[in-house]
Amino acid sequence: MPDLTRLTAEVAESGTVVDSAVTLLGQLSQLIRDNATDPVALNALADQLDAQQTALAAAVVANTPAA
Repeated sequence: MPDLTRLTAEVAESGTVVDSAVTLLGQLSQLIRDNATDPVALNALADQLDAQQTALAAAVVANTPAA
C-alpha cells in the first residue's frame, strides 16, 4: 500500500486555500456595500482583490503538472 501522507497533507493544504477563497468571496459583497461612497477605499479593495487573484492564479499554475 502506498504512503498517502504527502497526498493527505496536500489535500488539507488545498482545502485551506479553497476555504480562504470562499471566505473572501463571501465578504467581498459586504466590503463593497460598506465602502460604496468612498472611491479611494473601493479602489484599494479592487487592488487587493487583483493581487489575491494574481497570487491564486500563480499558485494554480505552479502546482499544475506539465502535460
